[in-house]
Amino acid sequence: MKMVLSAISMMASLIATDASAQGVNLTGRWQCVALCLGPPGSPAFITQNGWQLNMVSEAGVPSRA
Repeated sequence: MKMVLSAISMMASLIATDASAQGVNLTGRWQCVALCLGPPGSPAFITQNGWQLNMVSEAGVPSRA
């Protein structure tokens, strides 16, 4: 019984590792909805390159994340 539980837990950890490796691409035009610095309806822009993000806020202020 211990062997079966060990095999199940090992398979579950492999599945979880594959799922956590999936990335999200945030590149695009974004709309500020609360506490906006720019005029109403001004878009913010995000450009993603791997784990690095370049952002331009709705007020036109660039930043990196």
